[in-house]
Amino acid sequence: KFTEGLEKSRQNFLSDLRGIFDVKGASLDQTLEKLEDALLSADIGATTTDQILDDVKAVAQAQGDYTEQDVTAILRGRMAEALNAGGPSSLTSAAAGPTVILVLGANGMGKTTTIGKLARRLRAETGQKVLLAACDTFRAAAVEQLEEWAARAE
Repeated sequence: KFTEGLEKSRQNFLSDLRGIFDVKGASLDQTLEKLEDALLSADIGATTTDQILDDVKAVAQAQGDYTEQDVTAILRGRMAEALNAGGPSSLTSAAAGPTVILVLGANGMGKTTTIGKLARRLRAETGQKVLLAACDTFRAAAVEQLEEWAARAE
């Protein structure tokens, strides 16, 4: 079910990547710019994006050129590295008092849905009390959507 929920984002990202190599004769700078846009749009993160771009530049300089397969191999390696990096693999609660989880992101990225699913999971798996607060000034229906998710979490 989790994987199904990510399918749309995955397909959008893959489509963006394919679009990078559809333009024949694009310069390295043009390719890097499009790759950077695709990576940042997919929330890959600035640090990982910079590492991927540096790796592609290094391959292009070492080989005198680069291929779609080179870029794909670099992406796979860096993404696996980022996913396996250290750090907490689960949410932690404050030792005392409330725990605040702030969720930020661009419009249409699924923040409200993610917040609702997280609230339901925290209630079901840990028995924690959950308070949801909305501050989405862009979309009129955000509060109603969050209310629906809060009801589902109970």
